[in-house]
Amino acid sequence: MRAETKERILAALETSFRVAGAENLEQGMALCSRLFESLYRAFEPLKNRKTISAWFDQVPEPGPEDEAMLVACCEMLPTLLRMNVQAFAEELSKTMPHAPGGRPQALSPDAQKEICKFIGQLHSEGVELREAKKRASRKWDVSVRTVQRLWSTRARCAERKFDAKQLMEYLTS
Repeated sequence: MRAETKERILAALETSFRVAGAENLEQGMALCSRLFESLYRAFEPLKNRKTISAWFDQVPEPGPEDEAMLVACCEMLPTLLRMNVQAFAEELSKTMPHAPGGRPQALSPDAQKEICKFIGQLHSEGVELREAKKRASRKWDVSVRTVQRLWSTRARCAERKFDAKQLMEYLTS
């Protein structure tokens, strides 16, 4: 990986941790590590039937009410997990920054690049800029004003922007 690429990724990571309340990247990573380590320590011994059974051998026999409660918890585990994840998400949403708002983009980043390229190509072939924008507007079925705004910020077309949905799809694929 190039040094510039590494630096951009590290800077973005550090910015995210600062927004989340950490003082720097190291503190943010330490907090994440502690969270994942504690989750791992809690669930690692319970990875299969044999290890769960061995763990049960180490704890005292529960009373009748506790036994009924434990069996009910196990039967309701998916529901309990969902409730806890929702509660955690609600608490997290109070402390973490919200997704950037604003009107959704009429054109995808790929379409924006394509339009800029299309207009540039037409203009290099001798088509007037105004006419090239009109053609792009018709081809992509957007207003001429949308194309004009896009063209006026064409330097930013080269910068790839993603929305939260695209990022989640990338991370979970």
